Amino acid sequence: TGGSFDNRNVYTQVDYLANAFARTGDTRYRDASVRGLEFILSHQIPSCGGWPHTVPGRERYHPYVTFADEVTPGVLSTLRRVLQDQEFSFVAATMRERVRQAVERGDACLLQLQVRQADALTGWAGQYDNLTLQPAQGRTFELPSIMVQETVATLRYLMRIPQPSPEVVASIEAGVAWLREVQLQGMRLETFEAPAEKFANHFSSTDRRLVEDPQAPPLWARFYDLQDNSVVLATREGVRVARYSDIPRERRTGYTWYGTWPQKFLDKDYPKWRKRMPAQAKDRP
Repeated sequence: TGGSFDNRNVYTQVDYLANAFARTGDTRYRDASVRGLEFILSHQIPSCGGWPHTVPGRERYHPYVTFADEVTPGVLSTLRRVLQDQEFSFVAATMRERVRQAVERGDACLLQLQVRQADALTGWAGQYDNLTLQPAQGRTFELPSIMVQETVATLRYLMRIPQPSPEVVASIEAGVAWLREVQLQGMRLETFEAPAEKFANHFSSTDRRLVEDPQAPPLWARFYDLQDNSVVLATREGVRVARYSDIPRERRTGYTWYGTWPQKFLDKDYPKWRKRMPAQAKDRP
């Protein structure tokens, strides 16, 4: 059997079925949730402890350890719920122990794969080669890089760990510092009307451009260079380009290269987490 963890699949259904059983007592939901957990546990990647995009893989990047679209942090979030929530009390002790071990290995994987630049930890890539554990290319236009959305999702997961180790706390603080370091000031993403055009995968009657605006709130690129944090942009063919305007309109309007994904996290989620931390954690830089 196969399936995809991409776009928050499998683990969200496992959670839904557990909730349905708690509400109805219908054992079909319980049994289906257990089968889903078995599927999750059987596909944890041995080399690290993360999860792949899709099994069996149909594309080159499907077997990779995947952070894109909350694959690995999302799976781990559900597994933690199995250990903590009454909703999953039906899970047998033997499976619960397997879940505990999977969470332990998965958490270690997150810390291991956080991208390091010299002596500094930064964020996370979208996917990693499942053998070398090096950041890898996703789709042709998704070059190996540090990804902002994936970093935010991973940090949110780590902040839900009830009693984080010093290593987890250091990982979170480093990730937050990196998000602040790479925010772009004085630029705004503008959508404007343009001649209608039909592409292979979408239709567009607008275009997008970056404009200077000293009053604009912080903006983030989706991808940053693994070595120097420069913005990574590419064509559908996988050619890196220097400017947003160099991306052909098909990818400029059919993909989100810039956004404000970390803003709520930095303004609300991170301060709440810091407030919950004991004094020694608050003293960290």
